[in-house]
Amino acid sequence: MICAEIVAKYRETMCHMKQFPYLRERGKKVVGFGLLLALGCLPWTGALAGPPTVQELVDQFSMANYCNVVSNKLYTRKGMNRAPVQVGGAQHDLCRDAIYDEFQQVGLNPYKDPFSYVDTMGPTTVHVCNIIAVKEGVQNPNNEVYVLGAHYDSRENPGADDNATGVGCALEIARIFAQHHFAKTIVFAIFDSEERTEAVTGRHRLGSLRYVGQHLNDNIKGMISVDMIGWQAPSPNRNKAYICGRPAFNTIRYELQAALTNYGGLNGVISTSDNMSDHYSFEQAGFSACCLIEYNWSGNSRYHTANDYVEAPGYLDWDYLEKMCKGTIGYFAAQLQPVDVTPQVLSVQFDAGGCIIHGQGLALCQYAIDRCTDLITPDWVAIGTNTAAAVDGTFAVLDPGANPNSQPAGFYRARFVSGYTGGPGNLPQITVQPLHRVVDTGGATSFSVSAIGDPPLNYQWRLNGNAIAGATNNTCVILDAQAAAAGDYSVVVANYSGSVTSKVVSLTVYPPQTQVFADDFDSDTSANWTLSQSSTDTRCTFNYDYSADGIPSAPNSVGGTTRGVKFEANMTKGITAALSLSPVGLSVGGDYRLCFDMWINANGPFPLGGNGSSEYITGGLGTTGGHVQWDRAGSATDGYWFAVNGEGQAVDTSVISDYGAYARTNVQTAASGVYAAGTNNNSRGNLNGYYVTAFPGQAPPLLQQATYPQQTGVLEDGAVGFAWREVIIAKRGNIVEWSIDGVKLAAFTSASVVASNIFVGYWDPFVSISDNAALSFGLVDNVRVEWATNSTPPTDVIIIDNPAATVAGQWTNGVMSTDKYGDDYFYAFAGTGTQYVEYRPNLPASGNYAVYEWHPQGANRTTDAPIAIKYHGGSQTVRINQQINGGQWNLLGTFNFAAGTAGYVRIQDNFTKGTVVMADAIKFVYAP
Repeated sequence: MICAEIVAKYRETMCHMKQFPYLRERGKKVVGFGLLLALGCLPWTGALAGPPTVQELVDQFSMANYCNVVSNKLYTRKGMNRAPVQVGGAQHDLCRDAIYDEFQQVGLNPYKDPFSYVDTMGPTTVHVCNIIAVKEGVQNPNNEVYVLGAHYDSRENPGADDNATGVGCALEIARIFAQHHFAKTIVFAIFDSEERTEAVTGRHRLGSLRYVGQHLNDNIKGMISVDMIGWQAPSPNRNKAYICGRPAFNTIRYELQAALTNYGGLNGVISTSDNMSDHYSFEQAGFSACCLIEYNWSGNSRYHTANDYVEAPGYLDWDYLEKMCKGTIGYFAAQLQPVDVTPQVLSVQFDAGGCIIHGQGLALCQYAIDRCTDLITPDWVAIGTNTAAAVDGTFAVLDPGANPNSQPAGFYRARFVSGYTGGPGNLPQITVQPLHRVVDTGGATSFSVSAIGDPPLNYQWRLNGNAIAGATNNTCVILDAQAAAAGDYSVVVANYSGSVTSKVVSLTVYPPQTQVFADDFDSDTSANWTLSQSSTDTRCTFNYDYSADGIPSAPNSVGGTTRGVKFEANMTKGITAALSLSPVGLSVGGDYRLCFDMWINANGPFPLGGNGSSEYITGGLGTTGGHVQWDRAGSATDGYWFAVNGEGQAVDTSVISDYGAYARTNVQTAASGVYAAGTNNNSRGNLNGYYVTAFPGQAPPLLQQATYPQQTGVLEDGAVGFAWREVIIAKRGNIVEWSIDGVKLAAFTSASVVASNIFVGYWDPFVSISDNAALSFGLVDNVRVEWATNSTPPTDVIIIDNPAATVAGQWTNGVMSTDKYGDDYFYAFAGTGTQYVEYRPNLPASGNYAVYEWHPQGANRTTDAPIAIKYHGGSQTVRINQQINGGQWNLLGTFNFAAGTAGYVRIQDNFTKGTVVMADAIKFVYAP
């Protein structure tokens, strides 16, 4: 549906609304509903009506409705009796149910609170019931409550004035207020047994006493008992009303007095008469309360008699009743503070997940977005809810059902769901900050915070300063990380009292990786590694079965295998010691990373650890290999490397602390800005809050606990020992960064990486010897070296023919073979391999490429033509038979190449069979 069609549809709907007054009114403004917005149209820019004024609420009083309730629904006719049933009140329970029904009919959710007592009449056990209806406030952080009370029982009579007039006032106000929203909460409390007396105790006002006893901890700001408001005293006391209560609560009495004057035109007379209605129960409990009652009520000759019935001629003064009710409405409306919860739909924004509907409403209230496809016969479907921001009331909801190509899904409306209530007004505080993260493309990660403050706490996560749709919990989850998810994350935590913003943390999304080296140590692979040791007091054991130590399979092991490489250092001599392992012949450049699984074991008891328990796993890149990597001055240590100990007992502020980042032999200080934990003097120690959040303390494996009595207790939080940890040390341009379990720990941002190998190792920088060598070791498993693969596959096929090739040595140009590629080819006789034809492509992207060769076949061709392929991280020679498969592309294999011209293919002359080797053309095809 295009924009013009939507506008026409909207106008058509408005025309339909003109035919139905009720629908038309709701088209103008619906309490709790935003105006309609069609996708593809401009948002609604018209002004919305604000909340009703106090006077507007007062003006909604309906004498017809009030009179009908008092006269026809509360059992006030001559001969009726609303005393409890057990003492003769035949209409008591009928009246109770009628009141309950009235509350329901206006949209409230009343409840009955039955109770029993022993009445002095008899004495008799009677069964009575309060009826309570609550209109919750929607901007109520302190849970402020106002109570409008009235009793519905009578003194064995119809009780038209005492107190159907007060009950009728409460029901009329409930009818009016139910249509609107207020900041504060009002309770309509219709009490039973105000007129009765309990045997033995002598208590009366039993319904209000019960309610107060149930709500002593509520924040009740004011209570008014409306009791007998229909008989008007004769002149000169006309247009007067008593406001009764204690001087200690003068504020509420004066506020009611002003409301009676301003909205009812009555003169409220302050009286100190106290123990005479349900307000007294509230006063006794310390709540601010008073009673509104007709002036000179004791002069009413029908009071507490059978003549207190509604149809008595000239008895009830309906004009006076209207004034009393309007004054009461004015008081409560002013205290409750009317608010407008009507939301607006502001805009629609499309993204890959659908579309985001942006709205605005009342701060911290809950709003829903609904969708329909037909405004004439709408079938609204809820698509999500969110909380309006504390500052400006904005909110957003994602509609995943919309077409991401900006195609409309229908019409939207914003709808009010619920308001905000809270505690004593405490601002939010973030107690646990989020952590910097790394994740692979397509992987999952999350950011989390912990916060305190008055509930409900509203969370809004942001990426690069922009709100993330749907990220409104204390945890922000990224399930399928792509490059667009990388950036700076923060969260705003808000409540009614204000907001606080977390520290900004980063997410690195690594591009797809290609493995160029791997070792799972499931066999003895020592021949593939160069071992460097500072002394003979170190040991490296390949194909070590760590299950014997009670250690489970490493996270990247396949099939649950438990073989790895075991490191030990400073075993007996009491001197600092280290060892390092580097793959033999590995040469890797560009953007690459070292990944491995790490376990650090230590000797207890914990958390302090036994003697000599602090030892370190190390790892790094940009090294030449072939030497020990440690901090010893004058050593051959090179590249960028990192060290972490397992039990966290190095001094947090010392040179050799629990976490260390090194450039060659130089450890980076806490103030250097290299560490993700910050620049405090303990940013390298395990007790820094960053590490405490990332790495909860672990206990030794159960087998070790059972075998070694010293393996008791638990490591301190922030220590990485006694758990498999996934380590990544990655080079990205001039950045070299270190992470454990996806938590970024340190980063060099201006690194100059020269050499092209990696290492893993072990280091004991302290002279103390472990008191149990069987428990002091490190494990490394599943070492991988991975090279960053371009995430956007190139589509071009690259063919290099002879004119673009580089010729070294004596090669002859030939044209006679008909199955050649292009115009010519080269050939050469057997030699030593120093003569070659080189095909060097300029590749548009890094990644895997299938490499093909073309040759003209013949009987004098070699059957073992040597073709050397130099790829990213290594080289390989493939030999082919050129006597067959001529005149076509022959696959040599698939290899990983860096973008640019680093890789090449050489056809060489060092063959052993046949007379000549052919060099014609080479093809490179990207192989994702």
